[in-house]
Amino acid sequence: MISFNIEYKTRFGQQLFVAGSLPELGEWDYSRALPMSYSDEGNWKAEIKNPSGIFSYKYILKSPSGILVEVGEPRNISTDTRSGNITLHDMWQGSSDHSAFLSAPFANVFYRRESLKAPVESDYAKELVIRVTAPLVQSDDSISICGECDALGNWNPLKALPMRPISGCRWEVALDASLLPEVVRFKFIKLIGESACIWETCDNRTLEVPVLAKGDSIRYECGVTTFPPRTPRFAGVAVPIFSLRSEDGYGIGDFTDIRKLVDWATITQQRIIQLLPINDTWSTGTWTDSYPYSGISIMALHPIYINPSLLGKVEDTVKAKKFESERKSLNALESLDYERVLRLKDAWCRTLFEQDGGAFMEKPGFKDFFEANSAWLLPYAAFCVLRDKYGTADFSRWAKYSVYDRKKVNTLWKNVRSGREMRYYVYLQYHLHLQMLDARDYAHSRGIAIKGDIPIGITPQSVEAWSEPHYFNMDAQAGAPPDDFSVKGQNWGFPTYNWARMAEDGYSWWKRRFAKMAEYFDAYRIDHVLGFFRIWEVPSDQVLGLMGHFNPAMPYSYEDMMSRGFDFRYDRHATPYIRYYMLREMFGERCQMVQETFLDSNELDVFTLKPEFSNQKLIEAWFDGKEDNDLKDGIMALAGEVLFVKDPNNFGCFHPRISAQYTYSYKALSEEEKSAFNRLYDEFFYTRHNEFWQDAAMRRLPQLITATNMLTCAEDLGMIPACVPPVLEQLKILTLEIQRMPKEVGVVLGNPAHYPYLSVCATGTH
Repeated sequence: MISFNIEYKTRFGQQLFVAGSLPELGEWDYSRALPMSYSDEGNWKAEIKNPSGIFSYKYILKSPSGILVEVGEPRNISTDTRSGNITLHDMWQGSSDHSAFLSAPFANVFYRRESLKAPVESDYAKELVIRVTAPLVQSDDSISICGECDALGNWNPLKALPMRPISGCRWEVALDASLLPEVVRFKFIKLIGESACIWETCDNRTLEVPVLAKGDSIRYECGVTTFPPRTPRFAGVAVPIFSLRSEDGYGIGDFTDIRKLVDWATITQQRIIQLLPINDTWSTGTWTDSYPYSGISIMALHPIYINPSLLGKVEDTVKAKKFESERKSLNALESLDYERVLRLKDAWCRTLFEQDGGAFMEKPGFKDFFEANSAWLLPYAAFCVLRDKYGTADFSRWAKYSVYDRKKVNTLWKNVRSGREMRYYVYLQYHLHLQMLDARDYAHSRGIAIKGDIPIGITPQSVEAWSEPHYFNMDAQAGAPPDDFSVKGQNWGFPTYNWARMAEDGYSWWKRRFAKMAEYFDAYRIDHVLGFFRIWEVPSDQVLGLMGHFNPAMPYSYEDMMSRGFDFRYDRHATPYIRYYMLREMFGERCQMVQETFLDSNELDVFTLKPEFSNQKLIEAWFDGKEDNDLKDGIMALAGEVLFVKDPNNFGCFHPRISAQYTYSYKALSEEEKSAFNRLYDEFFYTRHNEFWQDAAMRRLPQLITATNMLTCAEDLGMIPACVPPVLEQLKILTLEIQRMPKEVGVVLGNPAHYPYLSVCATGTH
């Protein structure tokens, strides 16, 4: 029998589970994890029959708000040599000051060492195993245990018992329990090379050794070592792959050029390479696809980053000569010709695909890749084929394929012609996968970690929007409120997330996304981490970010505003305020034309926008192809002359319009009305939502950042609510500090010496 034991202080509605690789533990399916029973004083217990071999496990906490998983690598247990019971006494491994040091860059790269593939096994009749987590141990150093009994050297470090590294940063030693006293007092020591040792700074650790039967094993987890704190710092470089042009390249950087960047980083003593997003953005086949934050897939890698020469040799000598000539021509250009590069690589790879004749699909490596990735590969390949067939990534124009249907995708796969085209895109993804893995492994061999970038949104014309629309609010647009760099706000055009739907299946969409990234990256940057607290959402019929609102949010009802001293009137405060004096000031000599073309007059000096110009999308459509930006901006501004915007989900509720104090509508208020509005505005944007957004983030982020062992880094710039810093601190997520964009009020240039230790620092860009 294996007995799992852990101490954890839960709250009402929470329960602990054991998740792991065994069927009894759910095979890492958290919905099938083994429930634990509460005994007393925070102790939780669960039992399974003794399996054979090695298995891994973690503890998870389930509550009404979601699932929380331990940080760090899973624990591994071997049972082959034990005939009796195995009792495990573990400690919850949550976010703490050392969490970052347990993540992939530290455990697998910076402090990488050869660990045992299996836990320590002994032939002791009565076994006691002690485990400890020891981060930041150099490859030449080691951990030992020393205590007040003969087995542990009687406090003599020269007789200390060496421990052996196992998974992650864990160390383990097996002791003969029959030789131990009833109470064992000990500490861990770090051996520096062969001469020096460092003792823990904590009080002596104590273990009570229970009575064991022959064949039994008891295993204690002792948390984290308490050696004097260290604060290592690392330098790195952030670069888009397309900038890594080389002498033997194709006019653009590709995955194989990462090796050259690694060599340069090694020479310059840098330890981290941060890449811009590398996902496929092939939507139109034109230069407009070059924006790396506009991916058509969250899983697929961009074909433009492939090195065709590694796929094989083109046997057609005429084609080979033509391809090589075009490669040299593109590589000689001073700037990137995105469209020509994409056409060349596509033609080159298609030739090799036809030449291969499908032989690649019989390779064991491909079969493993396809089996592990088919859930997203087939929809992606079908999307690419249909994009090519209909000449657009706008799937609403794909006739019978406009709505995703798995059966239709399977039919396309089985069809001779479309199936061959789908296999071509699968072929590309397989080789892109191999080339990116090779770059990652080479970086690791040189002690360099790779950091990726997760865009906050998806494009409305993407595989995910087509195949999984239920996860998104397709009738809304993500953006950002105004700031010093964009006074009108930003409208990114991405659909926002349907977080309620995502929560229903435990955020599986995000976990799949993170798991795929973890194949290539050791750390990642969350673009616009504020989106996990709240997103700035622009209604689908508006254009400017100024017309957006927060989601989720707590909008004001009529009663809310009245109780706060503001006499809200819909026609006056939530519809565009347009008066004749405004038109004269804004349009001058064109005032009459504006009235006749765009406005209706309800009464003397009071105007409304005509129905055909009632929102900014209609206005934008009318100006399409017309080069009159001044007039367009003016009409757009008229549509934004409101003090409140409607909440799309709660009838009769409203959000104060951001930057409303700069509108004519606000300036026309009485001083008393301005004062009341300002109180509403300040409460809404600075205090009303702090706990609300903190709760939203704590339901989402803990589950996502523990889905992999990558180091999580936030891009926390912009309009930062007061709730954000404490959440990032609690979860030990690294912040972003930009020297030329200091977060301190009144500071022009930031001082890196004052930045938090857990932060990513850059001089002038994020």
